[in-house]
Amino acid sequence: MIEFQQAGDPVAIAVDLANTWDTLESQHEQLREVADLRAFLERHAYSGAAAADERDLARVREFRDELRAVFAEPDEDRAAMRLNGLLERSGAVPQLVPEGEEWALRHTPVGSGPSARLIAAASAAVAEAVSALGWERLGTCEAAPCTCVFVDRSRSGTRRYCCRLCADRAATAAYRERRRGDPG
Repeated sequence: MIEFQQAGDPVAIAVDLANTWDTLESQHEQLREVADLRAFLERHAYSGAAAADERDLARVREFRDELRAVFAEPDEDRAAMRLNGLLERSGAVPQLVPEGEEWALRHTPVGSGPSARLIAAASAAVAEAVSALGWERLGTCEAAPCTCVFVDRSRSGTRRYCCRLCADRAATAAYRERRRGDPG
């Protein structure tokens, strides 16, 4: 699937994690076992991915479901409360870390382990996206039955779909509906 999310966008890990539950896949759950979590962590260059265990898998799935609820929450105040709760539970502490010749701000959890780092990074990335772009830029795909989430970084702020595949599916469905209604 070709995603609209830009490579290297810090919030991409949060979006990718939230979308490990995908209603368009034959098996909705994409993090079925520890090996799936390890592969996800490796794709996102997390050190210690091999150390992930059943407890990490359970924590990440629970966090993922709570994160999806932030994206789906229509009320900004309740969404902020949900996200603030995730940030607080993650124990994310902002720290400057060397990145090549530069310094980068990373949110490091008080605890250790791959799930703790993933949860802290994803929570902080969504909070930073909301701070920079606003709540209206968090979205859930409008191409039913898809329920994937996205962060709209488009200039116009009118994105409605998680990926090009869903945008194409919706356009095709709308075209077919118009054709059915066309008496000619």
